[in-house]
Amino acid sequence: PGSRLAEGVGYFGIANTLATAAGPALALFIIRNSGYNALFLDATAIGATALMFSYFMNYEKKKLLQRDILLVKDKNIPGKRSPKKDIADAIFEKTALPTALVIIFVATTIGSIMTFIPTYAATRGIDDISAYFTVYALTLLLTRLFAGRLADRYGDSVVILPGMFFMVASFAVLSFASTIPAFLISAVLYGFGFGSAQPTLNAIMIRLCPPSRRGAGNSTFFTAMDIGSGGGAVIWGIISQNAGFTPVYLSCAASVIVAFAAYVYVLQRQLKSLKNIEDAENIPA
Repeated sequence: PGSRLAEGVGYFGIANTLATAAGPALALFIIRNSGYNALFLDATAIGATALMFSYFMNYEKKKLLQRDILLVKDKNIPGKRSPKKDIADAIFEKTALPTALVIIFVATTIGSIMTFIPTYAATRGIDDISAYFTVYALTLLLTRLFAGRLADRYGDSVVILPGMFFMVASFAVLSFASTIPAFLISAVLYGFGFGSAQPTLNAIMIRLCPPSRRGAGNSTFFTAMDIGSGGGAVIWGIISQNAGFTPVYLSCAASVIVAFAAYVYVLQRQLKSLKNIEDAENIPA
């Protein structure tokens, strides 16, 4: 239901959380015991299984409300779309761009966690850092169980802004971590932060998109996440080679601060515009 949208997205994110958190630890285990060939064969089998299950998903068609017509200004209404629409219009939704701007700066931090934590820990004399991913996973799972409910009840900012603060604090700790407890404290903080901000931003994007464009909206949102995490890994790799890991994680903290600014000054403005439209039309969100 619309009144529980953030909560629902949070539940959806639990599966993603489990996979993202268990994946690195499982990958390290497979590499140590069977090598990289076994790792890639297992990844192929998992991907094939996901493809098989995707055929059993059902999709709900939503009615187009007056507020959605105002948002898309006729050009995206079924039956009125030009046959010459290019592929980009089918993949990207402009109402999702402000949310994508916020998430892309948040997602750059994922690359620093998933790609470089084992190497960074090794430089600090820690050979087995798999506990970091376990603690991160448990914290992320716990956070997703209640963050969505808080957002639905008290508002998005009550969840997103503290979440960003936790992420900044996580990277401040991680930048100078040299012991297992310090790494685990950082994992808890990042789990709380990312687990609060990401699903709530996803729910905001869904609310902002017209029902007929939510597929393209999700595509825009997750493309931004992929660009952020992949591009971030490349950027952090260059920085780590030239300056070490401490500047990498301080830069991650700075990236979250930029995301905070984008949320306050860009996304909040879009949310206020939508509320004005709804108030003018007297249409419930």
